[in-house]
Amino acid sequence: MIVVDDGSSDRTPQILKIFGESIKAISLPVNKGKGAALVSGINDVSGEIVVFCDAHLLELNKYHLMTLTLPLVYDFARVTLGQGISAEFSLTSVFSPFLILSGQRAYFKADLLPFRKDMENLGYGVETFLFNRFPRDKTVTVMLPGLTHLLKKDTSSVTDATLEYLREIMEVLETMA
Repeated sequence: MIVVDDGSSDRTPQILKIFGESIKAISLPVNKGKGAALVSGINDVSGEIVVFCDAHLLELNKYHLMTLTLPLVYDFARVTLGQGISAEFSLTSVFSPFLILSGQRAYFKADLLPFRKDMENLGYGVETFLFNRFPRDKTVTVMLPGLTHLLKKDTSSVTDATLEYLREIMEVLETMA
């Protein structure tokens, strides 16, 4: 497991030390954006399959990771996109048009390698970029029951959360354009 700390100001580096060598920590000295963080992880992965998971996930477990990887292992897909399903399950959460922005996804490392240079400066737009690089018939959506995440408003001030959401929207729109 690799955790990329993208220049955070929280206690991530200290917390990761608790896990010793079972988690490899990559600490970027300054925030370079989501695309650069993903590329840092890809560059260090030794396995064939890369699973991306967002920070601030709650209840992530081995079942979720297996659900993301098995479609690749059994050659049903080249990409999986994971959708968390909370206790407040609704059809709109399952069929969200924003699923292409899901941070929970899996790829074959070899499929990602040619895109690293393009991904590096996309920030939050990296997920839109990747979604548009893989054929839809090779992309599978998987449900991840019980997986939820804290929202920016839960981890930051209202002002910081708002600015971060605006940044995220701008980076996605720039990538789409």
